[in-house]
Amino acid sequence: MIVSLLTLLLIAPPAQLPEASFDAAKSREQITFLASDELLGRMTGEAGIDTAAAYIARHFKAFGLKPNPQTGTYYQPFSIYSTSASAVGTVGGTSTVAVLSGGATDGTFAAVYVSDMTDSILKITDVRGKVVVSDFPSAGSFQSRLTQSTRMRGLLQQAGAAGWVQWMSGEPGVARIAAFMRNASSLEAPSTMLHVLADAAGKVSSGDIRIQTPGVNTAILKTQNVVGILEGSDPVLKNEYVLLMAHYDHIGARRTATNATDTIFNGARDNAMGVVAMLHAAEAFSKVRTKRSLIILPVSAEEMGLIGSRYYVENPIIPLNQTVYVSNIDGAGYNVTDAVTVIGLERTSASAHYKTAASAYGLRIWDDPAGEQGLFNRSDNVSFARKGIPAPTFTAGFTAFDDTIMKFYHQPADEADENFDFDYLHKYVSVFVYATRLIADDPSRVTWVPGDTYEPAFKQLFTQP
Repeated sequence: MIVSLLTLLLIAPPAQLPEASFDAAKSREQITFLASDELLGRMTGEAGIDTAAAYIARHFKAFGLKPNPQTGTYYQPFSIYSTSASAVGTVGGTSTVAVLSGGATDGTFAAVYVSDMTDSILKITDVRGKVVVSDFPSAGSFQSRLTQSTRMRGLLQQAGAAGWVQWMSGEPGVARIAAFMRNASSLEAPSTMLHVLADAAGKVSSGDIRIQTPGVNTAILKTQNVVGILEGSDPVLKNEYVLLMAHYDHIGARRTATNATDTIFNGARDNAMGVVAMLHAAEAFSKVRTKRSLIILPVSAEEMGLIGSRYYVENPIIPLNQTVYVSNIDGAGYNVTDAVTVIGLERTSASAHYKTAASAYGLRIWDDPAGEQGLFNRSDNVSFARKGIPAPTFTAGFTAFDDTIMKFYHQPADEADENFDFDYLHKYVSVFVYATRLIADDPSRVTWVPGDTYEPAFKQLFTQP
């Protein structure tokens, strides 16, 4: 799209707005620090991410943002249970196992064999002190089957079962499950009941069952979201909040091959770019306030399963029905530098504001070009969308998940170096901040488009007294 000079003059941010004159050198300095080797990939629970949190908090304080009213600091601390699933042990006639919960076990147990593990089994079968043995569900996606099994595990534990063995056949296979669950993380304390997936090739269907396994290991990780608040300038609209969000964690350091020389996953594109946007937003909006109030929320533990954003929606510092919009920024990287992408662009009434902001900086804009990836539900925005709050994700320009994206996505090569486009970062951040200002100043609230998946939750949240 070619933008004429006259059009640019009409839609560009007024010269008095800070986002019209961002310091590009400052952007470069910030992302270079956040994606530096010294932060060791900003892994949740490690020292590097705490250094990043302190860096962000210092900026918030310097810009005059108010801290978290619940703690008096710029942090919202929380704990994560990190469970390392075990693939060691024997169950019945097989040693191909994935131990999903429970401690060290070595013994022979009275078993209750059931063909179809459902809630009704517990009404007619005494499982107290026994190991329940059944098949892993075969219908539905793996995630839905695992969710179903996790729910049943809770019911079995309440009923006093000593454990649960599920025989698994077909895809994805017990070995892959064990690898997938090697480092599972959750806000909830893990179940203490033994829960084992075992290869159906060693299936036994009667008699006592022999189980030997070291169980799972659980560590408690301490981390924090970072929080800064700016009060709005309008006497009425300041009671509504727009929440700006970017995850500031990444995946740390590890060896990907025996001869690897670079073991640090720096996370420049994912998601130091977004954190730089948070810092610029904090500075810009502290100088020229928006009509609505703002919560600026860099969150932790996105890479562990959107945990930081989930913690916030379950423990909001401002009631959720006062948060009318979430401006999330995240991404895997870019393969074009003349455009930005908004995942869910046409799903809310904010689309016109994003288009205006992109045009102001001469960039094209489009919605999700990789629908097969399910990206809308893979970033922190979905934690808020499920509550009903309109929450697209602003991301860098890309046309597909191609080799250019995958060269850097979750790779040690994702650094702020000669392969990184700092000029594009500057435009990317500027568009995000200007679009957020337009949304926060709009007299009308953003809504989901009629019929959207999350519209019913929106109506419920914003019609409650």
